[in-house]
Amino acid sequence: MTQHLRRLLDDAVSGVEPATPDPVAAVVRRKRSRRRRTVLAAAVTTLAVALGGVAVAGSLGSGPPIEPAAPERPSSPVRVVDGAVVVGALRLPVPPGWKVVEDAPGRIPCSEKDKIVLIVTPDSGGCGIAGIEVRTEQRVPFPPAGVTDMGGVGTADVLSAPISLTLPGGEPAWLMSRFDSEETAPGRGESYSYWNTVVLPWSKVTVTLRVDGPTSERLVETMTTHPAHAGVLALPGTVTTATLTVPDSTGTTSRAGRREIKDQKTIGSVLRLLREHKTTVPNGKACASPEQPALRLELDRFVFHPSTSPDEPKEIPAGQEQISVVVTLGDSCPEAVSAAGGRVRFDDNAVRELKKLFGLGAR
Repeated sequence: MTQHLRRLLDDAVSGVEPATPDPVAAVVRRKRSRRRRTVLAAAVTTLAVALGGVAVAGSLGSGPPIEPAAPERPSSPVRVVDGAVVVGALRLPVPPGWKVVEDAPGRIPCSEKDKIVLIVTPDSGGCGIAGIEVRTEQRVPFPPAGVTDMGGVGTADVLSAPISLTLPGGEPAWLMSRFDSEETAPGRGESYSYWNTVVLPWSKVTVTLRVDGPTSERLVETMTTHPAHAGVLALPGTVTTATLTVPDSTGTTSRAGRREIKDQKTIGSVLRLLREHKTTVPNGKACASPEQPALRLELDRFVFHPSTSPDEPKEIPAGQEQISVVVTLGDSCPEAVSAAGGRVRFDDNAVRELKKLFGLGAR
């Protein structure tokens, strides 16, 4: 992120508690939450009309049940084994001289900035100052991103694709900022707060690094994984909205490279294109790296709960879920990775077809 973006974020996160570990994610979550509430309210209104006896084509209670995006994977417990933090497929050795502290709801778990590896569970809040924070997620994590255009009220933010990594062992990881970026440069002084995030989507783990870039890189290089989700892309069965963000020829992401579609026929074509690609990338052959530009595809779907009332449809809307697909570009290592699981080869022809479906063929 640029210093200008950092200033924008400082203004945007003014209402976020200091303990929030990821300001960008917090802002995005607040806007996505508002969007979900708006969409869900519309769905409930439609449902209410249907229940009132008015025939509504394609009502929420009709049709087959919506398929899950992927088999539900519960959050893995965090353990410390032989001097390493182990969670999901991740093994993170504790650096020499550091101590592991476990967070708990309702208390501040640390008072030092450095030398702490903080373990944070989904129902605890973290402390906001630990040098390394390992957080387990209840849902598939949202990929980190730079905000290239902070949208106003009613306007979507433009989020760049995350920086792709392949960890030893093969699990994909998504990085917020490059290790050699201006913001992560060492020697910033004690008043400067370093902050970077590494998301392991298949393990449902987010690692926050509050150290400079070279130190962060050394820490990530010690991580090893043994993932078990490197099959075909896990995708939602039904999608309400699809959003594609594509960088231009210089690698820059802007509003001109973002398109959102709701037309079900076009969305169906997008899903078919993704499902047609069945050449999986095994863990030992995965190669996505930070040097590659990437595009991000967000797939939104309604989540329904079974109804318990005979006067209601069999399923009622309970919210929205978003599954992300990140595609690394270029001839050397064209990979598509779903946050819900799965990694396949996705070459330039497939990328061109995907952009064409979104009306971004010229980029």
